[in-house]
Amino acid sequence: MTIRHLFLIVLLYATFLSHPLKGQIISESPEVAALIKSYTLSNKQSEFISGWRVQIIATTDRLALENTKTQFQHNYPDIPYLVVHNRPYYHLRVGAFFDKKEAILMKYFFRKTYPGAMEIADNKLTLDLLLASKF
Repeated sequence: MTIRHLFLIVLLYATFLSHPLKGQIISESPEVAALIKSYTLSNKQSEFISGWRVQIIATTDRLALENTKTQFQHNYPDIPYLVVHNRPYYHLRVGAFFDKKEAILMKYFFRKTYPGAMEIADNKLTLDLLLASKF
């Protein structure tokens, strides 16, 4: 018997053992069902998703922000951006990411051009924006 035959026998044996037993019934308690229904309903009502952006500039000078925005649009036309004004600061935030790791990677990429880049949590992202930010 060769190693291939032995491997095939082990593979077939493992496949047959991995099938669940037929006829098992799994039931959930009414409390769990109500909790799942409530959670599903609250998710359907919210149009926003929590995620991350990269802030490439925060300044009190609106002209500096506009210049940076124009430069960014020219260099990265496919990356979405957002201008946020929290008095007295203007913030230019770019991209949209599901998790912090992606935002950190892009932060280091942008730091070559924008040394003040940092990752920022954002609770008002949409699914379209998140999917459009895949580089």
